[in-house]
Amino acid sequence: MKSIKFPPLNQSSFSKSSSNNKEAYLLFPGFPGTQGKNEDIAEAIFKKTQLETFVIHYTGLTTNPGPDETFDFLKSVDESIQFVKSLLVQYEKLHLVGHSWGGLIALNIFSKVFTSEQRGKLILLAPFTEFPKDGSVENWLIPMATKQEHFRFSYKNPEDVRNNFFAVEKTYSPRDHLDQLKIQDEQITLIEAINDPDVSNYSTDSLYQILNRQGKIQRFHLQDDHCFIGDRLAIINTVLAAIEKSKTCS
Repeated sequence: MKSIKFPPLNQSSFSKSSSNNKEAYLLFPGFPGTQGKNEDIAEAIFKKTQLETFVIHYTGLTTNPGPDETFDFLKSVDESIQFVKSLLVQYEKLHLVGHSWGGLIALNIFSKVFTSEQRGKLILLAPFTEFPKDGSVENWLIPMATKQEHFRFSYKNPEDVRNNFFAVEKTYSPRDHLDQLKIQDEQITLIEAINDPDVSNYSTDSLYQILNRQGKIQRFHLQDDHCFIGDRLAIINTVLAAIEKSKTCS
């Protein structure tokens, strides 16, 4: 796993303006989450909050991965959790932003790894929280994960993909224990893409209902697709608005 951090080390003006080292933001992209994706959101978060901000790049999905750097779904969650635990030595509180597959990871960390004192804000962008029972794994996921064209996957055959993907559901089902989660009002934000073919409105609605029973949840709807590529300024401004609103209500 690799991460890019804002402020960048080669920009001293950012470093000088970052004075609060007790908190930080982490941004977990979706799958396949190509390197560089969502760095515009991370930089905007840093400029607004002046808190150090990390963008996670899953092993095997970075540009020119090494021969031993391969991606698998279970490892992406395991490594993310270990990376976050390593940061808790330095930071007292961590804020998480998770898009799609990154939403599954962020929700797991927020609900199962953090203590209440370590939990900052949780901002979920079209989060993946229900494992498909239809043919999407066979029709889309397996062909991509066995091609090995642009990324380096650990899978040798379709059965490897299937077993590894659903192993995440058994170990890291993101909805486990949410009914026991204690949160502050507007600590969690859910941002939904209206034209989303990958995460259904039903899935988002049911997640909202579960979380909103634990505390008041902020919810935004954007006229965009699952990847939020139609209007990047809109998604950036919505994330910043969620940060600002939760700050004033905390």
